[in-house]
Amino acid sequence: MAVSAMAATEPELLPAGALTGQPQWLALEPDPVYVVLHTPPAQARTSGAALLLPAFGWDDECSYRRRRDWATQLAGVGIMTARFDFPGRENSAGSPLAPGRAESWVTATAEVVHWLRECSGCQRLTAIGIGVGGLIAYQAVMAEAPIDDLVLWGVRASGRAYVRELRAYAAVAAGKDNADTARADGALGIGGHIMSADTAAALSSIDLTELTLPSADTRRVLLIGRDAHGVDSKLREHLMASGVELTTRESDEYHYLLSPYELGLTPTKTVLASVEWIVAAASAPAAGFCSGGSCSYPATSAVTLEHDGVLIRERLTSVETSAGSLRGVISEPATGPRSSFCLVTVNSGALRHTGPSRMFVELARRAAASGIPAARFDLPGLGDSDGTAIRSFERIEADDQTSLSELQAIYDHLEHLEVADSFVAAGFSLGGYLTVRVAATDPRVIGALIVNATGLVWTEKQRKRVLKDLLAVAGPDALFVEPVPRRVPRPLRALAARVSRLFRSFDAEARRRLAHSGLLWRLEHRRELAGLELRLDELAEARVRVLLLLSENEQLLRMLERPKPAAKLARCSGIRVERLPDEDHLLRPLWIQAIVIERFVSALLEFAAADAVGIESPGTARARPSKAA
Repeated sequence: MAVSAMAATEPELLPAGALTGQPQWLALEPDPVYVVLHTPPAQARTSGAALLLPAFGWDDECSYRRRRDWATQLAGVGIMTARFDFPGRENSAGSPLAPGRAESWVTATAEVVHWLRECSGCQRLTAIGIGVGGLIAYQAVMAEAPIDDLVLWGVRASGRAYVRELRAYAAVAAGKDNADTARADGALGIGGHIMSADTAAALSSIDLTELTLPSADTRRVLLIGRDAHGVDSKLREHLMASGVELTTRESDEYHYLLSPYELGLTPTKTVLASVEWIVAAASAPAAGFCSGGSCSYPATSAVTLEHDGVLIRERLTSVETSAGSLRGVISEPATGPRSSFCLVTVNSGALRHTGPSRMFVELARRAAASGIPAARFDLPGLGDSDGTAIRSFERIEADDQTSLSELQAIYDHLEHLEVADSFVAAGFSLGGYLTVRVAATDPRVIGALIVNATGLVWTEKQRKRVLKDLLAVAGPDALFVEPVPRRVPRPLRALAARVSRLFRSFDAEARRRLAHSGLLWRLEHRRELAGLELRLDELAEARVRVLLLLSENEQLLRMLERPKPAAKLARCSGIRVERLPDEDHLLRPLWIQAIVIERFVSALLEFAAADAVGIESPGTARARPSKAA
């Protein structure tokens, strides 16, 4: 048994290049699993391979792109690396409420390990787990999965302690006004992500200190600390006593994984230190080694799965653009009639194409089961797509044309594949804003489904509002973010200062009455209100059907309730605005998610019914361009 401590290093991350990974399906039973394989250049290959396990909930959403970057680093130094989604999570098939879900995660991990060993030809394989991923990786070794080494970051020895942390996070994130109601099935809402009572109980029963790794003297384990908490002392002592070759590393970068991706906080030192540790045990392969080749495990680009008792088909696809490949998933009915239009969703802010709390996956599969094709795509620099993302707090109006071109390229691609010749666009938050823009400009868009859009126009106020929200999440790491430059002309700044001084000169009662009147609010948001009216005119002229769902206290809801926008809405029968009975912009309560999905599915069925009978009344549908055009 050997114990060592790793020193911090200061190298830089490699550029992503062509190692961003190839998505594919691993057709496991009963639930196919979404896998991304990162293949190193032939001349750089070593005898090692690595598997990055997913995290859970918010941890998984925020760390997704960073785990992709981690896999890219490993592939760049010759380690064939795979990432995957657990069954019932994100893109993988199955319900999160299926019985034995935690056990299925262990089984799926073992199957993916077998597949990776076979298609890589590796001699030594390392499993990398963060949080729940580490618990599952450890259990997979106990279940005789052919894993040699473990990298465990922020992993607790006790599954009970982990579930307790999840519950505490959910309570803090929800607050007193957005807490989830108790469910009859006992399922938990963990910051918007559902976990069955069965899964919570299975995770709580895990105690790694009671599980001695088999063949411990042949294994290596890297324990990485979690900021001020350090490594779990009970787990460290247990591994030291078991005889593994144990290495520990303290890290102050764990919270980088859990911060919003847009802030650009990357755990560079920790990732590169782990890569160095993995490479140390991966020798150069013999001639012809790691050649890949055919595998007995069925990896494919398309699978058939069951959703709501109906068979649907999902296939992976990519769109080549000037920014690189945009990755996507197409869901279609496996049999029976289908509508002539396709639902298309893109990223919500910096989240991957699965949407907030996996809502876009559920929506796409519900649509496909109802006979309506659906596609979900990652825009540049997000999820599994190539390129560099436009951070929303740096976004300017000129960026809109780039985003619209990318959306139109996606529609062109779906037309080329003969999925559909018209589309219903859907989006949440910033994706909702882009949905409005493409609905007003692309004649192939016949409908738009939007929830909690950041706005219908993009202004300096929007950028500052997004940055403020992000920094509220980032806390002390705000210093890592460059402030948004002031672009207000000097005369306007002077006028604003004079108004502010005048306001402060009033007595308290006068200030209260003035604030209550809404005059200051209208002055502050005058540009947004003016742009909003123009956007409503564009949507009305485009004759596109729009369903806009807005939570309580959304800024856009207050704007739409102003007299002029409200009058325009009253004249536009095709634009429907509905208030959601909750205040959470992120839609974390499970019951609110259910309402949103049901409303969207109902609207899609209305569009399909109108499409079937050829209705073309104002605000119902626009004429579709011919394929020749």
